[in-house]
Amino acid sequence: MKRKKLGMNLQFFAEDTGSNGGGDNPDNTNNGEIVEKAKDEQETNESDKKYSDEDVNKIIDAKFAKWKAEQQKEQDEAKKLAEMDDKEKTDYEKQKLQEEVDNLRREKTLAEMAKTATSMLADKGVQASEGILSFVVKESAEATSESVKAFVELIDAEREVIKADFEKRLGSKLPMDGTSNMSDVGGYGKKLAQKTNNDTTKQTYFKN
Repeated sequence: MKRKKLGMNLQFFAEDTGSNGGGDNPDNTNNGEIVEKAKDEQETNESDKKYSDEDVNKIIDAKFAKWKAEQQKEQDEAKKLAEMDDKEKTDYEKQKLQEEVDNLRREKTLAEMAKTATSMLADKGVQASEGILSFVVKESAEATSESVKAFVELIDAEREVIKADFEKRLGSKLPMDGTSNMSDVGGYGKKLAQKTNNDTTKQTYFKN
């Protein structure tokens, strides 16, 4: 029995030149673009992280100076202890322990005073930021209270200046004691806006 040979379409195995609408594989093209973009981003990030020789030297010098100071402190401590007798060593250790306790107490006191100052400022309508607290917080309740009082007086004085300027522009008194409601405030704002608009119109008219 003779076997029938199947014809082989060689064109099927030929390289696609795009003449039949195939063209380059868009997936391969997109992948290539993604790879190139990733490389560019990596190079950009690496360039951002680079330091100059001067920057590197400064960092190394700073770290070395810190390490050297710590080593010197340890050596001085060891030398001091070596020259002490047992009683002196005991007294010295007690002194160091007391200093650590005092520092912890001071930190606790400052934290408590910060809470007190925050509450006092809130009562006056002032939001306590880290900068404000660093300015008003002291190591005693009395000193902190006086500091907060002085700071609030400065804020009130500034508010009075703003109030006076606002009233000057508005042409009438503006209550700042919290007795005005939102409709009053809206009325003041509307009146000020109208006055400002009228003044601007007059200035434009005379310029022409």
